[in-house]
Amino acid sequence: MRLLKLFFALSVCFGSHYGSSTPATSSLSLIYNDLSIIGRIINAIALQAGSIRKELKARDVITELLKTHAESFDELMNIDPKKLLNEMEGVFDASSKIFENMGINKEQLEKIQEYNDGLMKTAKIKLPDNPENLTTEFMRRSFEEKLKLCDSDIVTLITKFYVVMNGDPKSGEETTRAVQRNLERIQDCLKNIKDFRETMNSTESVTNGILQIFMFKDVVLFYQKINDRSKEFHREINLLKGLASNSKKYWKTSDSSDTILDVARLLETISDHENEPKPNLCAGFPGDDDLTKVLEDVKSPWFQKEISKGKSTKDLEEALEPFGKFARKLGKLQKSWTSFDEKVGIEEKILNAFSERLRFNEGYENLDSGEYFLKNAANRHSLTWQTGLKEYDNSEMAPIEKISKPIQSIVDNAANIQKWCGSILKNYDLITAQHVLNEIPNLDLSFSGLDGHRKAFTSIAHFDTLNSFFGEFDSFLAYQSDIESQYIELRKDVNLPTTVEDIVKLLKESPLNQKLSDTDYDKEVFDSIVTFHLNVLYFTEEDVKNEVRSFFEVFEKMRNDFFKLETFVKSLGSKNEELLLKFRNSTKLSYTFGRGLRVFRDISRSYQLKKELLESNSYGPEVDKWISNIKDEHSHAGSFWGEPNRKQTIGKLVKDLEVLDKTIKKFVSKDFETLRQALSAAVNVTGLRDFEYGFRDIMDQLLKYHDPDNLLNLESLQYAINNSRKLADLDLDFSSHTGDLLAASLSFDNIRDEFNTMFGLNPPVHEKTIKDAWLIVIIISVCVFLLLVIGVILIYGLTEKGRNHYKNLYMFYFGKPEDFEKRWRYSLFMDRKNGKNALMDATREINALNVKKEAKRGAYINVFTEFGNTPLHLSSKQGYPEIVEVLIKNGADRTLLNYQNRTPERMIPENYQETHPEKVEKYQKIEAIYSKYRNKKFRKRVPEVFPSSSFHIYVEEKTDTELSNDFMEKFKSISSPTLIAATTHVIVKTDSEGILEIDGFEYLTWIMNGVIIVKESWMTDCLKNPKLIEKDSKYLVEKVRYKGTVYETVLAWSKAMAKGEMPYLFGVYVCLVMKEQKNVFHITSIVNAQGGTMCKDFPEKQHYNIGSHPYLHAHLGPLFLISDGSTDLTLYTNDPDKMYTIFTEDEFVHFLLKREINRDARPNPIIVSKEDD
Repeated sequence: MRLLKLFFALSVCFGSHYGSSTPATSSLSLIYNDLSIIGRIINAIALQAGSIRKELKARDVITELLKTHAESFDELMNIDPKKLLNEMEGVFDASSKIFENMGINKEQLEKIQEYNDGLMKTAKIKLPDNPENLTTEFMRRSFEEKLKLCDSDIVTLITKFYVVMNGDPKSGEETTRAVQRNLERIQDCLKNIKDFRETMNSTESVTNGILQIFMFKDVVLFYQKINDRSKEFHREINLLKGLASNSKKYWKTSDSSDTILDVARLLETISDHENEPKPNLCAGFPGDDDLTKVLEDVKSPWFQKEISKGKSTKDLEEALEPFGKFARKLGKLQKSWTSFDEKVGIEEKILNAFSERLRFNEGYENLDSGEYFLKNAANRHSLTWQTGLKEYDNSEMAPIEKISKPIQSIVDNAANIQKWCGSILKNYDLITAQHVLNEIPNLDLSFSGLDGHRKAFTSIAHFDTLNSFFGEFDSFLAYQSDIESQYIELRKDVNLPTTVEDIVKLLKESPLNQKLSDTDYDKEVFDSIVTFHLNVLYFTEEDVKNEVRSFFEVFEKMRNDFFKLETFVKSLGSKNEELLLKFRNSTKLSYTFGRGLRVFRDISRSYQLKKELLESNSYGPEVDKWISNIKDEHSHAGSFWGEPNRKQTIGKLVKDLEVLDKTIKKFVSKDFETLRQALSAAVNVTGLRDFEYGFRDIMDQLLKYHDPDNLLNLESLQYAINNSRKLADLDLDFSSHTGDLLAASLSFDNIRDEFNTMFGLNPPVHEKTIKDAWLIVIIISVCVFLLLVIGVILIYGLTEKGRNHYKNLYMFYFGKPEDFEKRWRYSLFMDRKNGKNALMDATREINALNVKKEAKRGAYINVFTEFGNTPLHLSSKQGYPEIVEVLIKNGADRTLLNYQNRTPERMIPENYQETHPEKVEKYQKIEAIYSKYRNKKFRKRVPEVFPSSSFHIYVEEKTDTELSNDFMEKFKSISSPTLIAATTHVIVKTDSEGILEIDGFEYLTWIMNGVIIVKESWMTDCLKNPKLIEKDSKYLVEKVRYKGTVYETVLAWSKAMAKGEMPYLFGVYVCLVMKEQKNVFHITSIVNAQGGTMCKDFPEKQHYNIGSHPYLHAHLGPLFLISDGSTDLTLYTNDPDKMYTIFTEDEFVHFLLKREINRDARPNPIIVSKEDD
């Protein structure tokens, strides 16, 4: 993976100019260069402002810029290389002392171990007690049939049929009709192949028992050859005993091996581009060297002309000077990080070998007892072997030599049949093959003519799958034939069982068998002692010590550079802090504009690399076929490459890019606002759907290519690697980022407003000075009146109602987002009446008065229905102008996208004059409302406080009983021992780290339905201080553990349910494929709560639209099958249209807890169900 990363880094360094024939001065490049200036400057402002406000986690910024997996990087930084190196120096020192003046080397230790290995293996050979019965069973015809798996005549028929169907006309019609006649036997063979493991396993006890006899015979001959070594081996044990004595004296057990292995594991995770963090805090820096350009961007002629409009940028330059220092320090860290990563890559084998040896020695259990054990072993071996072995009469071994070869051949061929079956099951869809066989009885083969018979067979859908499968049977037939011929040879000896019994008796009475029995010390303990000292000797090698020291030194330097940078970011200040802090919503603007900018960059670079894109169509048929077979996590690349119209699709992409470049040429060198039209135009280039970073995946796989069974042309392979490397940095699925482009274009006005404010470009407000003396009297009168009003206001503020009113007023005008979030946590309960969301209910009922009432009360205004629309979307679509205006004036978000990726304004029907003549006036009013308020922003209403008296708390039974009883007694009016529909809080027992352990769907159902999950410690603290009942937010459960995996998504789920975000399972149709549906109630509850649909019957895909996806899971098929494994779903797993997503119950739980979102960003996502069309 690190080699791949190095190649990838080279491609990034060379950028889009590497091998490209397209000049960098294309319209796309020129516009991108201008837009990227804005993206970088806003991102720098956002990061520095976040640091000043102490809202920014330095580590999140650094890991995103390093493109490293944050969690793995955190783990890596928690490892102390200096401490580890000190421990390793102790290991090196102890190892040298153990071998000092011992006069024993690696070769001697390995010979000792080799001899002991032989004793261990021999001890495991068990001569059978019933050799005659075993042999009789082995020779039965039924046993032979089990080994052959299928009837030989059927395998022969299948092989002939394949030859006939593929060109040989001999006996053609007889063979095709024979297949139809013997169809049941062919299907039996197919079943046997599927169940081969069960059949073959039943033969193992017999074949293994017989093979033990041959193995012991070989052992007898082996020990004859090493007779002298056996007599003297006790002397070698005594040499080892001296080492064991030193080890007991000097060796100190450490526990560092796992930590060292973790470093390599973490680096592997970090280096895998699949784990790179998504653009977030640093979305405006798509290029590796973008940070260093910020200060130059501010001074650039384009920025000075179009953004600051000639006003001085000196204050902004000074304000961003600390960011320039950060960029330089980051460059230093990137160098030490690269050195460290390369060091691990180069020395990975040594580090792994070192760590594995160290791990073994850390678990070594014979440090104290080893010397005594070896003393006894030496004595025992000396007494047993001092007389040596007498030579055997070779004639006694003749019978066993005669039968061993054919029996071994039978067993080997049976093993080959098993391998063949395994390969068949892996590479062929036998469900489809079975379907094809089921159609054969319906064929009319009564006429003459082989060509007609062939046409009849090939007319069956997917016959090519069956034909290809039958083509594999020639190997199967060869294995069967050899088994049959060997059995014929063995059956010539009618007394074979008696012969085998005599051989076993001879072997059991042999002197070797007695000596092996008397050599009764524990060979595995002996082996561990030798292995331990081989490892100790390894730790004395100078090359090993130098490599380990060098590695930890590089690691320490990188870690120190990181901590210095992290400290610097935390203390990041500025001379003109206010200038940056006044730039409102800088983080949101940076994210929105930056993500769109990244898409535009990929489009621009794709145009520059259009020659390379077209050249990707010339890898050659062999390489193309190999790529199309890529599976696992890179299967999306393989699937695209295997499409028959792939070349045309790539050609269309290049044409679309050329059209786009010509279209936006008129926007080059225009003002900032005009450039947004380039982003809007770019939406029309959809790219390669679902391909994403496909060329990077192809490059990865080709660089790892090693397939001796499928040798590719080296020239073609190298051509494909070079080409894919140039294209590796491109995400070519532009359609999935349409929303990013549109969102970025919508942010232009806000960006312009903030820069105008920064540079004082907004029109000045002229104040009129009143000089008339007679106004003084009026002013004084007004002041007196105001003082009286203020007095009344202050008195009102002393009342509880007044305090709450003033708090709400303050929040309305000056409240921070986090203040609103604290109240919105309860929106699920506050906004619900009679089990429904009151605001959405009023919208559906076309009750503008109630909508206004709920909006002013502070109901969360942007709540989504289970059908993927907000109230503003719904009212715009249905033509309710009064409701539209109320919602907009109360802060409804006009940029939110619904399940169709439409803003509320776009929900107005396009041709409503024709389609809705009765609503023309209403739609015109709605259009006028949107136009009227287009440039006006409205504040969101302040949510009401959710009083603790409205809490409904359920105390879960696993909590401390006495504590729970005391709590429920103290807060009896708001707590309950039973779960009810109105429950707001559930108190649970967590571990010492505050993690909730869940083992099934019950807890999950609470989380998915928006119930607030609180730690048990809340009860303890509330009993001490009852006022803390209001502070539930301090006791929230943030993490859950399920089947060993910890998820930090509890609060995200709670927030999503409270604010009514887009339902997580919108567009999902769930079917339970289980014999026992124990959790059907919980699963149904979760699916319904999350906007999904439970299927009453099995979802056949003909009722659904091909190409559709769940809105929040654009990479998955919409038909979720939750299986217990009892039903074969291979046909649906391999569905060519990818409409099905298969889960076990555990996998479904993991899927929900991950809460990973991948929006379907296509301009018009396909509706899943045809009924909904």
